[in-house]
Amino acid sequence: MISLRLLATLAVTLAIVLPNGAEAQLQPTLRTEIITEADNLRLGDFFEPAGEHATSVVAYAPQPGRRAVFDANWLARVAHRYGVEWRPSSRQDRTVVERLSTVVTSSDIANALQDELASHGYGEEYDLSLSNPQMQIHISPDLPATVYVIDLVVSPANDRVTAVVAAPAGDPHAKRYKVHGRIHAVVDVPVPGRAVRPGEVIREADLTWTKVRRNQLRDNFLSNPADLIGQTARIPLRAGQPVRKTEVHQPAMVKKGTNVSMIFQTASMVLSANGVAMASGVRDEVIPVRNNQSGLIVEAAIVGPGRVEARLAGRSATGGN
Repeated sequence: MISLRLLATLAVTLAIVLPNGAEAQLQPTLRTEIITEADNLRLGDFFEPAGEHATSVVAYAPQPGRRAVFDANWLARVAHRYGVEWRPSSRQDRTVVERLSTVVTSSDIANALQDELASHGYGEEYDLSLSNPQMQIHISPDLPATVYVIDLVVSPANDRVTAVVAAPAGDPHAKRYKVHGRIHAVVDVPVPGRAVRPGEVIREADLTWTKVRRNQLRDNFLSNPADLIGQTARIPLRAGQPVRKTEVHQPAMVKKGTNVSMIFQTASMVLSANGVAMASGVRDEVIPVRNNQSGLIVEAAIVGPGRVEARLAGRSATGGN
């Protein structure tokens, strides 16, 4: 037999689950995070379930790309107004709403301005920099990331650019933004297309071209590929970076420790001898050379591969005259 206490427990349970013979309503829960594409927020966005007023608009959504916070007091007022059986458990209860967006980047804006500048005579020989390179425009996620240039003014005195743009292009209701920047004259210069290690000879296949602002191109930068091809890197050369004159030199025409042919020439005679280079050098560079026959070390200028021309001054290998 079922005890009276068990029957009482079952009665209470049934009263909770099926009050007055109908299914009990679920206790509404709060959604703490909402991500939306819509302009408006409805009661059902905040509470689940929200009852018969679930589709009622209760707030505006934040602007595309923005977020908004609805605190416990606001949520309690809305729940009470629409008969939702929800109460905040603490003041910390809140709902954070984030509005999705299409992001128009500063690159999108710069490209649109660059096209407009080209129509004003500022073509590929000019580059544009924006005063705010982190600028972004957030628009509805169903719209394309296009930019329309409404107005553009270039000041020849200081090369400053002022423009008014709107996004997306072609939308008569698009919000307008003022943009500031500056144009820069640019030139094409040859640069290594890969990292070049010290001692490596630069080949034509190693070079590519890049645009450099004219005011940043110093006199000691090499702007002719002929001045780079066949040269040897003195220091590591970075890919895509202009090369200074002091960062390369001619390949060694004579290497230290190799045999060379020495020529000693006066007004009345020409003598030749074999020697050993005591240092590496390029054409016309003066290096010490040891005469294999006499042991003397003389100063000699490099005149060709493996060939040097001895000078009058000299010293012995042992330090004597």
